[in-house]
Amino acid sequence: MEEAHAIVTTVMEAMYKNASSKERFLINLAALVGGRMLMTTSRLRVTREEKMKGATKYASTWEYRLGSVRGVFSMTQVVGHEKWRPPWAGGGNIGTGDDDALPENGAEAPAGDGRGPSYWKKKYEDLVGLVSKRNKQQEEFKEKVVSSLRDAL
Repeated sequence: MEEAHAIVTTVMEAMYKNASSKERFLINLAALVGGRMLMTTSRLRVTREEKMKGATKYASTWEYRLGSVRGVFSMTQVVGHEKWRPPWAGGGNIGTGDDDALPENGAEAPAGDGRGPSYWKKKYEDLVGLVSKRNKQQEEFKEKVVSSLRDAL
């Protein structure tokens, strides 16, 4: 969720900075938001193009269509990791751009590591709390975006 929020924020900041006027910014924003109605044959595709030190480059592509008139659009945006990577609670490297020191996805603790059921119960409870917190943040983000769009229109 934080990553999606960072992409949206970065795109909107870039649109605002590059617009020649506030009106142009609002027109461009309206085109992106309202354009969903013209996306009849495809969906927005966002892909991670390149992972750099301290940032990730994303590419977005989509197609608008109205009858036989079609247009393919794309944009790339570099999003700094500081915009979405939460600080690592244990003092690790997340958020610093030095991801090489992190364990690979799917890495597990060695078998017979001495961690008992109470350890895993606590880990599970912490995970449930984190998921609940993220769900709440997602709802708040959704409400803010909708509210901002209502205010802009």
